[in-house]
Amino acid sequence: MQRLRRSIAHVALTLRGTVCLKYCSEGVNHRITIRQGSISIWPRGYEAAPISWAGSAELLVVELEEHWVRENFRNERPLDTAELEHQAPLIDRKLETLLRIMADEISAGCPTGRLYSQSLSIALVSFLACRYCRNGGSVGEPPHSGLPHRDTQQILDYIDDNLGSNLTLGVLAGLVDLSPQHFCHAFHEAVGLTPHQYVIRRRIEKAKRLLDENRLRIVDVALNLGFSNQSHFTDLFRRVTGKTPKNYQRNI
Repeated sequence: MQRLRRSIAHVALTLRGTVCLKYCSEGVNHRITIRQGSISIWPRGYEAAPISWAGSAELLVVELEEHWVRENFRNERPLDTAELEHQAPLIDRKLETLLRIMADEISAGCPTGRLYSQSLSIALVSFLACRYCRNGGSVGEPPHSGLPHRDTQQILDYIDDNLGSNLTLGVLAGLVDLSPQHFCHAFHEAVGLTPHQYVIRRRIEKAKRLLDENRLRIVDVALNLGFSNQSHFTDLFRRVTGKTPKNYQRNI
């Protein structure tokens, strides 16, 4: 371990295994045991030199880049100034659940797309800022609770016109001049769904129309609507409708 300079922090979740670690920080020796489900937060500026370790473990390590945080939380105090505290080891089931969702998405090859992964990252930073900052850091509340009707309609029209694209929070938020973090909150207030949930719903609705026409193969419907592959499309279609695309088409 070394001083973290370019990143705000590294957050590590132990997915499996156990490691006994001894390290030195500011002249003080520390001994910790990292087990499955435990989390470690290593903020920028925390100096630690490993002395010894025993055992083996598989970790998910998330790096919080300063540029990314500033870009996505541009109207708020950046997380790096909120004095994120060092924690090791830490048990937090909510944080663990969020990190495991991220791990599963990465392990699957990120089939859900950038909109979902960006939403998870924003949720992670918001959670850390609210719970693990020395001075009670917070990302704050948006300047207004929702989107004006005109802005909402603009966003919904853009989504419908670009269902086959790899939509991102940055592009959607830019249409109404909000940071991605504020956009997520305002969109949910206006529509009742997260941006990712709404896009999935609209893609499935259009998929049903295309399947009704019976002109395209299922794989072509999937790819035309921005799904990474037919398998991912089938899983989501079944989750929403209770049927596979093939069974849906047979019952038309």
